[in-house]
Amino acid sequence: RFEPRGHGNDDAMGCTHSARVGVVSYPDKQGAATRRDDGGTLEKSSAFSVCAASLKLDGMKASDATVSLIAQRLTAVGADVLVWLETDTRLDELALWRRLGAKFNEAGYICFLDGGVTAPDGAPTPAVQMTSEDDKKRYTALLVAVKAGMEEYCSVSTSIERDGTTGNGSAKGFLRRVLRVDGALVVLSVTSLSPKGKLKNQQISLINNPGLQMKTAFEEPTKLRERKFTQDLKSALKIPESAEMPKYTYICLGDLNMRLAARQEWISSDSSVTTESGKHAPRLSPEGVDSVIDLLRSQAGRRELLGLDERGVHTRQEKWVDAFYDQAEWWLEGHGTVPLPSYKRTPYFQAFPALAGGEPEIRTTQELVDQATGDPALQQEVLALERGLQHAEPNALRRAFFSARDKVPKSKPKVVKDAAQTYLNEDASGAGVLMNLGWLDSVGFARGRLSNFRRQTFKDFQAVPEVHAFDHLLTYGVMEFEP
Repeated sequence: RFEPRGHGNDDAMGCTHSARVGVVSYPDKQGAATRRDDGGTLEKSSAFSVCAASLKLDGMKASDATVSLIAQRLTAVGADVLVWLETDTRLDELALWRRLGAKFNEAGYICFLDGGVTAPDGAPTPAVQMTSEDDKKRYTALLVAVKAGMEEYCSVSTSIERDGTTGNGSAKGFLRRVLRVDGALVVLSVTSLSPKGKLKNQQISLINNPGLQMKTAFEEPTKLRERKFTQDLKSALKIPESAEMPKYTYICLGDLNMRLAARQEWISSDSSVTTESGKHAPRLSPEGVDSVIDLLRSQAGRRELLGLDERGVHTRQEKWVDAFYDQAEWWLEGHGTVPLPSYKRTPYFQAFPALAGGEPEIRTTQELVDQATGDPALQQEVLALERGLQHAEPNALRRAFFSARDKVPKSKPKVVKDAAQTYLNEDASGAGVLMNLGWLDSVGFARGRLSNFRRQTFKDFQAVPEVHAFDHLLTYGVMEFEP
């Protein structure tokens, strides 16, 4: 079971942690401002807040209502900085990042719409090609926006850097862009990990890659290694070696693919499907599905499911857990409200076949309800999940998370089945235990040697079921920083 963890090697740095509000703080320097743990105001203008959000598009176009809803939810937070990540996006005028940028501008933000590839019309974009030239082009966009007036002391690195891609047409990998806020550096680290256990572990091992500025973060803090770490960091951030190390931190954002591990008593198998390893395909038994649905219906149950999260039950992920403090640990410490899992949601055009038709696009719940006008029963089904977020109806949860028609993980030959989310994926050891369920889409900040900020506070995390994309929910997290 996942137990609330400490903060890695923070103690060696004199770091303290407040379990009351999810705050990581560092010893005050002479003249440093202080932040009250009871939620009081920050006394120094250099403190700032960040709202970081993401959505997996799967190439789908978003409706105008969807664009407006996302923009409204994110700008309503009132954060100083907005960070928006979208995967499998496009470059044309229908690109979601482009349309959201216009909405952010209307709300009083200045957007950095560059750093990536050039669009066909010659304009810069914040989209990066994640696949090789030989594969189908797949783009991920990282849009950064700051409140109007902040652009006077905020800037971003010239380009968005790519690393850690897995090849074979996959869009999984790392992106990195540095945001400078009044002299402090915030490394925006987009992290998209492979669903394949061995590939995921290889990606996690890149924590030790100097290109990701983390080379010696987990070694013993000898003077030599400390000096090497600082040299690697300065080199990656293009800081002159003779210059003093500025204030810096990392924000991790993206699909970590950290799933929930099924309990053994929930697991059965399907003898009609063979996996790549020659075994019968593992899946949740009907009783196992019922048990998971029952846990999803309450806050206590969702926190119990968090105890099965791959971050904690697989020790090989400890390096990642020690590097970043994200929403999973925040919830396990008793903060906030645990929302619905961000994955794997049944696409609305499968969950509600009567609402399918034409090329699927990302839509809002209200749009689906309006389309179902004349069918009150269908309208109630569409609203069921949002109506009972904390005590959702079992049928609504079953439809949302266990009714998709999709490929069975690791099946050979590839097999498409109904209730595809009931089938289990293999971990790196080949054990079929990982559910197609969890809070995969994450937001967090660095700790230990990956940050020298005086204080970092995790404030909120939300999953938004009102936005109907393919199989991921829109998610966003809110954090406060004091360099």
